[in-house]
Amino acid sequence: GINAEYMGVDVIRKSLSECVLGLRGRLTISESMDEVLNALDHAEVPATWAVAAYPSRLPLRQWVDNLLLRYRQLELWSNDFVLPKSVWISGLFNPMAFLTAVMQTTARKHGFPLDKVILHTEVLKKTEADINNAPREGAYIHGLFLEGAKWDGVQGVLTDADLKDLHPSMPVLHVRALNAKRPVATEASARNSYECPVYSTRLRSHTYMFTAQLRTVDPPSKWILAGVALLMSPH
Repeated sequence: GINAEYMGVDVIRKSLSECVLGLRGRLTISESMDEVLNALDHAEVPATWAVAAYPSRLPLRQWVDNLLLRYRQLELWSNDFVLPKSVWISGLFNPMAFLTAVMQTTARKHGFPLDKVILHTEVLKKTEADINNAPREGAYIHGLFLEGAKWDGVQGVLTDADLKDLHPSMPVLHVRALNAKRPVATEASARNSYECPVYSTRLRSHTYMFTAQLRTVDPPSKWILAGVALLMSPH
């Protein structure tokens, strides 16, 4: 939740305060403080900060800039408690907590059992700037990048990647929760949809978040073999 995400910022603030006191001789420099100072001296993100905030391969300066943008989104959200027109999903400290909330809200609204609710995505032909209002159900999200392919905005389908653009950005996605007992795809439409894994970083593996459905005219197996995925950060 938002409180937990603010705690990540608090951990960094406390860490910096302790390091300042240690450098001024007012506090004994511990092993953890020494690790933070050493990382900062090499312009790297201290491991304790990354654990408290979010995983990323960004260098220190860009990581801090990104952290401030994330913090700003949380501040705006917590001030008016209104769902943004489009949520910068990559800027959430815990994207899955948000997506779980989307599923819970839908489950309560329609009386679905929560364990029978699944996420479903639809790629819009719009960017964040084109969105005027939040959807009636679910949420609009942006801030995702493709790896291994690109999105044809005209046709609304996956297509081969450009060699010069390794991580093209995606348009806005409409993510909503559906009752798993009611299939939304026929066998024919399933052949035209690639179940695309979404990861928080290029490291993939343990950074898996959820699965998005992307339209394709090619067999989904083509994108599976190409290792196509959506990333919350191209770094």
